[in-house]
Amino acid sequence: MGSALNNNRQILAALNPYFDQIYVLTLPHARDRQKSVEKLMGGLNWRFFFGVDQQNMSMEQVIEQGIYDDEAHRSTKRTHRSMRLAEVACALSHRAMYQDAVDHQYEKVLIFEDDVLPCYDKLEHFADMIAQLPNDWDLIMFGYYGEKRPSLKSRLQQQTYKVFRKLHLGNWHLVNKRWLEKLCMVHYSPDFFHIGKVLGAHAYAVNLQTAKNFIAYQTPIKLQADRVFNYFLSEHELKAFAPKHPLFTLSELSKISSIQT
Repeated sequence: MGSALNNNRQILAALNPYFDQIYVLTLPHARDRQKSVEKLMGGLNWRFFFGVDQQNMSMEQVIEQGIYDDEAHRSTKRTHRSMRLAEVACALSHRAMYQDAVDHQYEKVLIFEDDVLPCYDKLEHFADMIAQLPNDWDLIMFGYYGEKRPSLKSRLQQQTYKVFRKLHLGNWHLVNKRWLEKLCMVHYSPDFFHIGKVLGAHAYAVNLQTAKNFIAYQTPIKLQADRVFNYFLSEHELKAFAPKHPLFTLSELSKISSIQT
């Protein structure tokens, strides 16, 4: 047991030299989650970053004060639905971490949410994997789900959505054309894809310029924290990558409650 724990700590410690700051987003009252992070993430030089609690705001407040742009959000959605207050709070929390990185001029930061779970067997190969990426990467999605991997099924779905968009079916005409073009992941290297559509903000890294770009893009808030990656990519150039096998996933705590729910 002790040797396995020490081995896991060494595996995670190998990430430390690569990042100027490692954040774990949490809320002050989320002690169970913080204890889980302390147990699972030993070896990493992370610090807790206390985010925005939805209990301290109202939807009326964030709209009236221009914190959240409901019209801009609904214009991007086929369903026209508004963001939930918890989603606004989560997006504000991620933006606050970007701002902290900019304030301290951190060149590369690694961001986790407090329901993260390391995949130690995949992380053993971190050094070899990260060497495959260009030094000037903008975004790395170390954990994600809901992706469209390169496959015949994904390409057929993509083409179907394009037809729907052209025919104004299912409100697909509201979707950015380049978002559809970037829907599927694309092979980049033996261990990495160029990102396509990805969900999840529980484990990712950004550089300083990307942090600045995401702050501007999310002021006021118009998207959920984990939707920023795809939508920004559809409007701007972004050197964004994801390992073919995620290095971090979600712990069982994510099924109980979450930063985003």
